[in-house]
Amino acid sequence: MTNLIREINRPYISIFFIFFCIVLSGTTDVRAQNESEAELKVIVRAELFFTALRDRTYDTAWNLLSEDSQNRIIKDSYDQSTHDGVDIDKETIEKNFAERGIIFQAWWNSFAESFDANMILEESSWKIGYVKKQKSEILITHRKSENPVKLQMFRQDRQWKVGFAETFWNRTY
Repeated sequence: MTNLIREINRPYISIFFIFFCIVLSGTTDVRAQNESEAELKVIVRAELFFTALRDRTYDTAWNLLSEDSQNRIIKDSYDQSTHDGVDIDKETIEKNFAERGIIFQAWWNSFAESFDANMILEESSWKIGYVKKQKSEILITHRKSENPVKLQMFRQDRQWKVGFAETFWNRTY
């Protein structure tokens, strides 16, 4: 009787094993697909930022910046203003940036004059360094460089934001 049970169960065990292998391979594909989708979302947000810089759509660029980058730009604008002898408080600058006023426009126009977004968009290769739950890194290598820039991206308000100041400014803040 036990031999008969073994003979009956053998095909079921084989079917179960094959099914188990299929499920495992499908899980791996889903995981890889999810990782690819996450990487794509990070790349798309970074590309939107640099495209906005190139096209001088500063409102879009500003909205794609991390909170720390926005705060650093406002702080630097305030510090430069006081250095230049302009009588203005930080709250006025914050309000002007929030309203996309003249200080906001002047800062971005000045920045656009010294930054060539096409070097990033058209003359560089992009590769994901890593994607974690709240932070990611894109390796951007200019065609004339051996070392990549490690663009930091941060997940804030359920969207990926560009850590521009965190990547390019000196670490004195």
